[in-house]
Order: sequence, then C-alpha cells, then structure tokens
Amino acid sequence: MPTEKIFEISLRAEGDLSGIFEHDGESGYFYLHDSRKEPGKQIIGSIHIVSGRPAFMGSDISVAWDAEGMFVGLSIRGQVWAAFRSIDGARYGGEYRESEDSRVPAQVAARFIHS
Repeated sequence: MPTEKIFEISLRAEGDLSGIFEHDGESGYFYLHDSRKEPGKQIIGSIHIVSGRPAFMGSDISVAWDAEGMFVGLSIRGQVWAAFRSIDGARYGGEYRESEDSRVPAQVAARFIHS
C-alpha cells in the first residue's frame, strides 16, 4: 500500500529562502531552498528525515522560521527534528525515530518556542 505524499513549506519573510519538507511516498527530506538561484540549483541543503512509511501524518508536520529569520525548523508532533541556519546552511538533526529524541541542539530547538 503506497504511503501518502506529504509536502510542507515555509517562506522566510524576506521571500528569498524556504524550508521544505517532502515525503514522496518512499523517503522524506527537509530542504533549504533559495529562490534567487537558477532552476536546478535552488536546493542548497538537505537533511534525511525518514525512509519508507513514516510513523507520522502530514498533520503532524510543521515547518517554521524563527523570529529573526535566521533558522528554519521542521517539527514533527511538536518536537524540532531538523533545522538549517540561513546564513551558511548549517544542518542540525534528522533521522526521525518515533521512540528516540531529536538530535537538534537544545539552543537551536529553543529558537522555535514562542510564548
């Protein structure tokens, strides 16, 4: 039975960069996308999230920028599982495992907690 495709995107306020999560039915990746680059070169970073059927649904996914537009994060069920730093494309986290904790550093994950 094929897995439902999942696609979630968040555009930075400046309109130049996006965080994109895509699960194509076989694997899921979180991407940093730069719309200023020429087609075919716009994906400037990727983080592997899951292979095969995910243990989550599209409604469990959130992609968001921090308040300063410096980091974009992928949250699954409210926990940040992957993030990119916009100035240099530094990557954090990935490899979702339902029974494990995220490997995103606490100081990066905390940027996505809004009061």
